[in-house]
Amino acid sequence: MEIPLKVMLAFIFPITATLIYIFVSRPRNSYFVSAFLFVYAFLVLGISQGVILGPVNESFFFPFMFSAGDLYANLLRFSLALTGSVIILYNSKKKDLLFHIVSVWAISSAIILTLAENLLTFYLFWEMVTISAAGIIFLRRNSRAYRNGIIFLLTHLVGGLLLLMGIVKHYKEAGSLLLQEPEAGMIFFLVAVGIKTAFVPLHFWLIQGYPSAHWRGTVLLSALSTKVGVYAVARLLEPSLMVAYMGGIMAIFGIIMALLQKKMRPLLSYHIISQVGYMVAGVGLGLSLSVDGGLLHLLNHMLYKALLLMSAGAVIYTCGTEKLSKLGGLLKKAPLISVSALVGSLAISGIPPFNGFISKTMLKYGTEDERLLSILLLAAGVGTVMSFSKFMFFGFIRQRSSDEEQLEFKPLPGSMKFSMTILSGIVILLGIFPQVLMSLTPYGSSTFVYSFSSAGSSLLTGLVGLIIFFIIRPLIDPSARLLIHRYLDFSTEKVNNFLDSIYFRGREAVLDKSAPGISTSFWIILFVAGLFFAFLLASLLF
Repeated sequence: MEIPLKVMLAFIFPITATLIYIFVSRPRNSYFVSAFLFVYAFLVLGISQGVILGPVNESFFFPFMFSAGDLYANLLRFSLALTGSVIILYNSKKKDLLFHIVSVWAISSAIILTLAENLLTFYLFWEMVTISAAGIIFLRRNSRAYRNGIIFLLTHLVGGLLLLMGIVKHYKEAGSLLLQEPEAGMIFFLVAVGIKTAFVPLHFWLIQGYPSAHWRGTVLLSALSTKVGVYAVARLLEPSLMVAYMGGIMAIFGIIMALLQKKMRPLLSYHIISQVGYMVAGVGLGLSLSVDGGLLHLLNHMLYKALLLMSAGAVIYTCGTEKLSKLGGLLKKAPLISVSALVGSLAISGIPPFNGFISKTMLKYGTEDERLLSILLLAAGVGTVMSFSKFMFFGFIRQRSSDEEQLEFKPLPGSMKFSMTILSGIVILLGIFPQVLMSLTPYGSSTFVYSFSSAGSSLLTGLVGLIIFFIIRPLIDPSARLLIHRYLDFSTEKVNNFLDSIYFRGREAVLDKSAPGISTSFWIILFVAGLFFAFLLASLLF
């Protein structure tokens, strides 16, 4: 069978990158792969826009159905390739061949998923994203990573099984597997997408899994599962106020929990939930401006969140800790890391002229007719400023007292410095010249949103958030032991015990360095779900 060129496009990067990692010495292999992925981004863009190979109207089967013409996917494809190329460069010094290969397949699986034209192809690469992302967590190679990696993997596999059930129900009703809004089995699609997108309260896998990976792995994970989930919201779920308001709830919930965190990566992980909430709110509402704003926010978030996690990783690398109570004084001792963190913080806070301002302003105008949702996102905007005031103040700005243990600084590799500098520049340039992305939005909404009103509103939001932070600073001080902190610790312990009872045979087994066994109750859940799927499949076939 002749292999179509567009199918080769789907697999040329992961296969070639794997061979480069195997046969080219480190760190040059990462440099080559990073450059290749950057070129690959523009190749995919050119094909999806019809500039290369002509108009994209046909689909093809090898062995599944692929197409490059999905307008919803353009921003996700480009952001995955662009951000992924910088992340690969950032991680180039890591001495773990398997980590690099799994990383390449994780990025590639998410990109190939956006090329899927039928539901089976979509499902296959949906699961490949799950397995490769779990692999990144497992490659931390300690008991905590193993425990939380199991939770991550099994939760997403249950979500994948629900997705498959929904596909079977849809096929039985519609007689087609084309990727479209389902005609049946919507509850299965909704829960499956909700797990991948970290809908509250299905978000626990993210908080358990992302901070457990190696800090280099956490940077990559931020670009994967939830972004694929947002794409699925756009492609599979019909617009509804229920989904839109779930986005608003996610935005507020993530903020509240982030303010109470004492370490960098848990704080940033809760902000993934919050920022994905913005995307879900916009896409779920279904209006042209809100959808364009939500999907553009996906790209912007992927860039500035990678920058923030790179900055956190650089702090861990240089100082050996991410505890905010032990940090401080980095503004003078680590200026590049501090500036990168500041750029990311201003971008996620929606301050002009950084890229987050563009998509947040589009979302503001796109959701203004839904008053309560607009208020939720505005409150989340104030909370974001408060959170990153905490992140910057305790992590970088505050002066350490003489009786605190002195931090030992380790020189930062040039590849990490260069990656953070490049990403900082991209975040700023896309904030100044947002119109370059207008052709990638599904509905072609104008991305130039600068006006005295919009800029003034964002700056006022930032000022209010900053003032409130200094008022409540004693309550959210990472070294404080107030009632709310004790309650949070207690609640976290209860949640962990509950998850252990569901996923494992016992907490003692989990804490043991030996591999914890998966609980009987969880196998029962999977068995019942499997029987239900078998029944659906049998009813479809016979």
